[in-house]
Amino acid sequence: MAEKTEQKNAWQTWKSKHEGLWQFVMFVLMSGVTTLVDLATFAVFNFWIFRSLHDIPFFWGPIRYSIETAG
Repeated sequence: MAEKTEQKNAWQTWKSKHEGLWQFVMFVLMSGVTTLVDLATFAVFNFWIFRSLHDIPFFWGPIRYSIETAG
């Protein structure tokens, strides 16, 4: 049990000494998680939920997506 406490203290000491690096590591990890969630959400909406709308043209103002132009 004392070994875990020492490891935790060593980790806390490292984090406090390298605060900027730790913030960068957390930023990169959270950005990666966000990217995965974004890609998964896109896949769910595009390939399953909106699949039935694939053959319907979309016209709204200057935006013109016809079936012929892969809209």
